[in-house]
Amino acid sequence: MILCIQNGGLPYSPGRWNGDIVGRTNCYSYAVQFPYEWLHPGSFEQGAPWRFRQRSSAKTGLDYRVYDGLSAALLRDGLVPLPLSLDGELPDVPDGHFLIAAALLPEKDFHFYLKHCDGSWSHKVGHWSVVKRHMSSDPRCYCQADGYPHFAGFYAVSAELVVRRSAEASQDWWRSPTEAETTSPAVAGDVGVGGRG
Repeated sequence: MILCIQNGGLPYSPGRWNGDIVGRTNCYSYAVQFPYEWLHPGSFEQGAPWRFRQRSSAKTGLDYRVYDGLSAALLRDGLVPLPLSLDGELPDVPDGHFLIAAALLPEKDFHFYLKHCDGSWSHKVGHWSVVKRHMSSDPRCYCQADGYPHFAGFYAVSAELVVRRSAEASQDWWRSPTEAETTSPAVAGDVGVGGRG
């Protein structure tokens, strides 16, 4: 796997994501460029992936333990949190990394967006096809319209990490899409584990 990163983004090429893997990948799989299975933040680490388990506060609508849990899971997966600028600009992305954005629907779901070389963004909702966003060059402007009212930050994904994980996964990849879907890490009774994300 070779990733062509320019301007902190990847070329928009939804072909393989909208093909035979569309039903066994989600927004997080797409954002971190891991086409082998449906992922939850924290899936790359041993142990349980991150799940919604907290309640929202009446004041803010978002329990910060939920956000911190998501952020901690993304850190465990090797993603780099990027600071938000006061002027609303997108963060600078380290060399060899590409930019993704996270959003939350409290108590229910997470969602991720992927930045492209031309400044546009795209996302994949659950089992559905990848869609390119044309409204704005900043997912903070439309994550609420997509049903995720809380922007949860920008993260840089290392191309080296993606290539290494893909090489490891492709060596073991033998499951058919049906088996991949039926062996999802979802746990009965968890809120948001199926996640449209």
